[in-house]
Amino acid sequence: MQKSLALPADLVVVQVVRLDGSHVVRNMVLPIREDGLSVKKFTLFAGLAKAYGAEAEIYSINLVNSKKLAALDMPNTRALLRKLNDQLAHYTKLARFMGLSLHIKHAVTRNEVDQVLHHLAHHDFQLMVIGGRRLSMLSRLFKKRPIERLFHDTPINMLAFYGRDNG
Repeated sequence: MQKSLALPADLVVVQVVRLDGSHVVRNMVLPIREDGLSVKKFTLFAGLAKAYGAEAEIYSINLVNSKKLAALDMPNTRALLRKLNDQLAHYTKLARFMGLSLHIKHAVTRNEVDQVLHHLAHHDFQLMVIGGRRLSMLSRLFKKRPIERLFHDTPINMLAFYGRDNG
């Protein structure tokens, strides 16, 4: 059985929801899980933001179970956010070097897809770039795929970036 889809290149899947606005992008968002941002994904995102002259936002989503969510207090939350900001600081520096307006926002949640959809509903984004993972056939049978729900429910244009596995 094949382990995963092994294409010799990176892959981007495009979903156009609003054809009339695909040439006008003022605000873009890149949801990530905690600090899980690859250089390739950031390069694609930043390049598009620069080309459109758009404001860019990295939306860092931290998944926690119900017990951890209930136990979060201000000092622990501040420490978590400080750690994540430190880990993402080099992307902020890169954006500044590129002349790109980049903001980083954080969310702590039990469900990443619901959180992304909520964020999209409350902000004026025209394009979202997400990272995908190529799954093996076995994984496809038994795992829920949040990316499918995002493709189905996202009200804006979207790019899903699948980086080539280098190992």
